[in-house]
Amino acid sequence: MLDAALESVLADSAQRVLVIAPGPHGEILPSLAPALAASKSLVILDAQAVRIGRVSAKLPGAAGRGVLGRAPRLPFRRHSFHAVVAVEALFAIRPPWTVIAEFHRVLVPDGRLILLEPAREGVFSKLRSRLVGPGKRVFALEEVKSRLARADFAIERGEERAPAAGYPAPANLIVAVKKENMAEPVPQVTTTREMRAKQRPYPKGEELP
Repeated sequence: MLDAALESVLADSAQRVLVIAPGPHGEILPSLAPALAASKSLVILDAQAVRIGRVSAKLPGAAGRGVLGRAPRLPFRRHSFHAVVAVEALFAIRPPWTVIAEFHRVLVPDGRLILLEPAREGVFSKLRSRLVGPGKRVFALEEVKSRLARADFAIERGEERAPAAGYPAPANLIVAVKKENMAEPVPQVTTTREMRAKQRPYPKGEELP
């Protein structure tokens, strides 16, 4: 399923590929895309070193190329990768649309974004939502395609796939091509802590105008 989408990207070993596997399901990525194991230019990003190690062990080309970080604020320069492969990024990461903006930033012009997202909410996800409120969310295929189009991506492929070995649930496979926007702003991300540090202390009574 993913091999076909990655075929043109992995044909050139010089092209850099960013792999984002945010969660337990991301560890099955090597079984879903065996072609990734042959690539020598992989970078794996996750917020937990344990998960990076598990995925890297199955992808020889990614040995020593794990990066600790969070997808909503990728620790890479603009135009760093020729392709981004993400498993359940929109489902697991919040806010999801900030992630899309970051994917666009780090991709080269005409770079490919390959997303594998659950097509339906599982039993455990429904139960968790009832108990602790909405958290992880399944997005309709058309909504994802619409959001990508608004974020300067051209949809190359978008379809729901039946359950397959390694991923026993219906999944949406989306392949999009980054379209360079000459007016694309450089993202300015400011944390609450940084904002507080820049705030001036409130003047005392005798200092008020």
